[in-house]
Amino acid sequence: MKYLSSKKASLTALGLATLLWTMPASAQVSKTRCEIPFQFVAGSQVLPAGQYEVTTDQFARILLRHTRESTVHTVRLTSTYQARPPQNLSAGKLRFSQYGGTLFLTAIWAPGQEDGRTIAPSRRLTEAISTGAANPVNITLETHLK
Repeated sequence: MKYLSSKKASLTALGLATLLWTMPASAQVSKTRCEIPFQFVAGSQVLPAGQYEVTTDQFARILLRHTRESTVHTVRLTSTYQARPPQNLSAGKLRFSQYGGTLFLTAIWAPGQEDGRTIAPSRRLTEAISTGAANPVNITLETHLK
């Protein structure tokens, strides 16, 4: 009986190791800093302008930490990827879209990656889009990560 449980545990560990080994490169952790010169909405949270430590993790999340605070703001990513031109892949990129007078974080490209991830739309973003004018202002601003 003990032999069967240790064999089952070994197979489970092997399966987990195989799963982690075969995770796509886009699921790797990326950490960088950037200066965001304006207030913005990330998920359902309004964040102030300033310098941020930006981390993407293997759980399809972005972790944002203002360098003057200890609070970490978590934003979910979708499974949707967006390509960017292959020039300057060494820099990461954040995309902000403006609806009304509010800027929303809508996508992220990690340094070295051509494919970026879109941010899961929050209720706040969905409401801003639905309550906007017939022709909403949708300006995309790009901030390069340092």
